[in-house]
Amino acid sequence: MKLSYYNITSELNTNELVLANLLSGAIITISKDSYTLIQKNTEDKIPIPLLEKLIEGRFLISDDFDELNYIQTRLSYHKFRTDILSLTILPTLDCNFDCSYCYENNARTYMSNKTINQLINFVAVNLAGKKRFSVAWYGGEPLLASDTIWKLSQVFIAMSEKLGIDYDACIITNGSLLTAENIDKLIEYKVDSIQVTIDGPHDIHNTMRPFSCKYSMDTKSYDVILDNISSACEKININVRINIGKDNYRQLKRLLNSTKFNNLKNKINIYVSPIIPFGAGKKVNETTFPTKCFDFPSFAGIETELYEIIQQAGFSTNFDFDGSNCNCCRAICLNNYLVDPDGNLLKCWDSIGEDSGIVGHISKCPKEIPMYQNKELLKWISFNPLDNIKCRKCKFLPICMGGCPHRIIKDNVNDDYRCSVIKYNYKQMLKKLYVQSLTAETNNEYGT
Repeated sequence: MKLSYYNITSELNTNELVLANLLSGAIITISKDSYTLIQKNTEDKIPIPLLEKLIEGRFLISDDFDELNYIQTRLSYHKFRTDILSLTILPTLDCNFDCSYCYENNARTYMSNKTINQLINFVAVNLAGKKRFSVAWYGGEPLLASDTIWKLSQVFIAMSEKLGIDYDACIITNGSLLTAENIDKLIEYKVDSIQVTIDGPHDIHNTMRPFSCKYSMDTKSYDVILDNISSACEKININVRINIGKDNYRQLKRLLNSTKFNNLKNKINIYVSPIIPFGAGKKVNETTFPTKCFDFPSFAGIETELYEIIQQAGFSTNFDFDGSNCNCCRAICLNNYLVDPDGNLLKCWDSIGEDSGIVGHISKCPKEIPMYQNKELLKWISFNPLDNIKCRKCKFLPICMGGCPHRIIKDNVNDDYRCSVIKYNYKQMLKKLYVQSLTAETNNEYGT
């Protein structure tokens, strides 16, 4: 037996460690003495029950098991599987917000009837042999083109039912148009989750994510969104994303304790994400982003504190160390595309507005063009984090899987915007996750 390369530890107290295996997702506590025995290859001195747990959690593996080969195999499975069709569809690039950091240009471009029909034909051709069809509605603000969403959803669901294919959908929206009528429609058309962004208490949010003056004389969006979420979360899963930059990171506690937001406790899920200074048409440019954005090592320094604030306020948030699927970004998967309002096919959300990011058009499937002739598509499909010597040697490969492909293929960024944040704060976050799990077990034991 040998130690897995993907074990990480965090000190729990003077005698114990929290031990996690990133390739299995298993987490246990172990005495420092026992862990020392394992490191010295003297596991025969370890009690049998503990040894069995270490083997079951893949902290200890057989001498001939090649973990890198396993990761490569799992990666290839996700990249080239043919039983799923995954589309991110932008019915419009138009948006009724004017967010301070958005990389899109709010072009008033909407999907035409011709493009809608071409997209229906594209899906009909590409659904052959699939078991699952997954759609994400995106924009712009997608609900500005709600009629297109309803029309396409109705056709997609009918197609899937006829072929016996599982269909699921989600939507990424600014939340301003989540009216009762639209919520009922989304549910009718099998949208099962909604992502909405709130970037701080009302004064901060209204500065960072105001209504565009093209759409409203009153630019304040905070109350509109919170009122809509409050109604919608009674019917559908709501994930609230909080984009964190240097202008708003100290305001998280004030947001969570504000009356309207606090009323959403136990009704929504929250996660935080750093504002990234990349993408076509970005408003945060090279000269200003050091004052606006955190690089990942810097963000890691405050992330633990942010999650502590979220938990103390009583909100739920998802966080784990499970890299067992070795799941990659969908942008590098063969049967995943983003469809813009003109019917162009792209591989990544951050490529919106980049002509160089177009890999084809729905009027002609990219796979009909020999891969060696479609150089742009080949860049994405051939991306392999294991080609990078740093990634091959990194313990966090199962979680990170090389980082964001767009930032590597298009932006050519350094590790400070590429590597997973967890690489920089795993000791604090691992200990926090373990303590949180104990709290949850205690609450369940006593029925709280």
